[in-house]
Amino acid sequence: MSFAAPGFFSGGALEPGPAGIEPTEGLDTFVRRCLAEGNGAGHLSDAEQRELLRFAEASTPGLEVLRGSRRLVHADFNPKNLLVGRDDDGHWRVTAVLDWEFAFSSAPLFDVGNMLRDPRPAAFEAGFVDGFRDGGGHLPADWRRLSRALDLYSLADLLTRPVDHRYFRRAVERIRDLVAA
Repeated sequence: MSFAAPGFFSGGALEPGPAGIEPTEGLDTFVRRCLAEGNGAGHLSDAEQRELLRFAEASTPGLEVLRGSRRLVHADFNPKNLLVGRDDDGHWRVTAVLDWEFAFSSAPLFDVGNMLRDPRPAAFEAGFVDGFRDGGGHLPADWRRLSRALDLYSLADLLTRPVDHRYFRRAVERIRDLVAA
């Protein structure tokens, strides 16, 4: 599904805005702010924070190729938000996607990064990638790098949550994995 512009939805009309907002811009600035205002300092070492900023700074220019993308992004696309059932042929199919409260208009690679954030079996990733492409999704040659960079928006945002938030520690673990790679 495409929209007139990239941006964030505010209301039931699903009109992205405000005008001029580009969800793929400013990753380095966003990560810096999340580290300064969040709870990462108590859980990521100084070296890990420096590496995280380095990763964000190195990734920011590459996201320019996604500027202006205006497709529907779920923004919390992962197995816990999918319902599946068997079709008449006995094959498993997605029957519903739940929890759209974070949806916006931008690059579908945000959802790819979210789905593949956690370690998964190779067959899971291959099946997901095949299904994404079969469903009309485009994956550029460097889709892994781009989707990891876009997923950093979500991971960094989770650092601003209370440390007892159910996903805070997992975000710290994924960030450690990211900067160690």
